[in-house]
Parts: sequence; structure tokens; C-alpha cells
Amino acid sequence: MNYEDVFKLGKDIKGSYVELGFGSGHSARLMAELVKTEKITNRPIWVFDSFKGLPKPSDKDLSFDNSLKAGKFSKPIQPALDLRFDIPKTTYKVIKGYIEETLDQFTDQFISILNVDLSTYTSTKVALETLHKYVPRNGVVLVPAYGINGGVQIAVDEFLAANNLTHQNKGTGYFINTPPKLEIKPKATRDETFIEKVVPVREVIEPPKFKDRYKKKPIKVIEYTNEPKKGSKVIQNKVTR
Repeated sequence: MNYEDVFKLGKDIKGSYVELGFGSGHSARLMAELVKTEKITNRPIWVFDSFKGLPKPSDKDLSFDNSLKAGKFSKPIQPALDLRFDIPKTTYKVIKGYIEETLDQFTDQFISILNVDLSTYTSTKVALETLHKYVPRNGVVLVPAYGINGGVQIAVDEFLAANNLTHQNKGTGYFINTPPKLEIKPKATRDETFIEKVVPVREVIEPPKFKDRYKKKPIKVIEYTNEPKKGSKVIQNKVTR
């Protein structure tokens, strides 16, 4: 695997370069050189390592590699500290301690390139579960031991499957962060066991017209005549009895 080509994949992706496992310092020095020569835009560089080898391996780790033991792969810290003099204009941090105990010290918002250069199932799984969320779309996740170390490979595969991630596996130990698969739910099917009942249409019954309970009295017609009643006398044009 050509580290320079892989690092350049993240040259335009916002975020820090984070290296888990300094080792001999080859990849960290290469990143520093690329930043110094402006082949990659300047960005913060983080290095996490215990500098005293592996912690006590778990039973899960030993099931993949029974040669693992506490203190294996121990390297001195001074080469990692001296690297800061090569890139004085770059934010450079070295965090000493076991991966499982120190990753919460990462304080940046994004990781453009996450280099998980670890040797055990446990540390790889913890690293991905803790830091992967900071890798933006098209960011690079580098796992040098993938395909070589059984425990590391299973840790990566389990993490990708558990989070429904469809990273582009380049087959050489690095991945491009791509969005999760879209879960397309099938359309609801009709329940054939349901018996549809036809409801008869109800006839609209009009209420009877309102009946006036008060009977109107017929109008009495009064007829007037100019003739006086019988038995009446007319005196000076006035009718009297």
C-alpha cells in the first residue's frame, strides 16, 4: 500500500489527521512531510499511543492471536515528540496512554484521515466506535492490518455491519466513508383475510311539514246599511229607540 497516495485522497477533506499507534513513526513523518511541502493542506495532527506496548490482551484478542502479551510492540515516545520540530506551523499533539483510555481527549470536530494502525480486535473496535463519527463524507479510514490480522479484520467488519455502512473497501486496508444504505421498506400489502362488508345505503327520510297548531278564526264580514232597525225612530236625522 502506498501511504502517500492514500493520504492524498483526504487532502481536500476538512478535518485532522489522527494516527492511532505511532510505532516507528513512518506514516506520521510522511504526513508531516506532505503538509510541510503543501501537497496536503495544513491540518492538525494527532498521535495516540501508549508507548509501552499492548495492554493485557483480552480472551477475545488471544482467540485470534495467542502470541499477544502485555508490553508487546513497545516503542519510545521521543521520536513522536521530536516530529513537532519538522512542522512548527502545524498543530501537533501527542497523547500518551492506552487507546481505550485516551481517545476522549480528541477535541476537533472532523477527521479527514483516520489511521487505525493497531494490532488487536479490542483496540480496533474501540477506536472505530469512538472516532469514526468524526469522519465526514468521503473521509479516509486507514487500517493497515486489515487483511493481515484476523482480529482487526473482524473488528472492522463487525463495526461496518452494525452501523449499516457501505464503505468502499479498496482491498489494501483503507476505506472511503460513504453514507449508510437506504432501507427501502416494501409497500403495505392488502390483508386478504379481511372480509369487506357492503353497507346498504340508507334512504333519506324527510320530516313531515310543520303544522300550525293554532287555527285562525275566520274573518267576520260586517255589512252596513243605511236603513234603521225596526222599532227605531228618526228624529232630526238621528236614529233613536
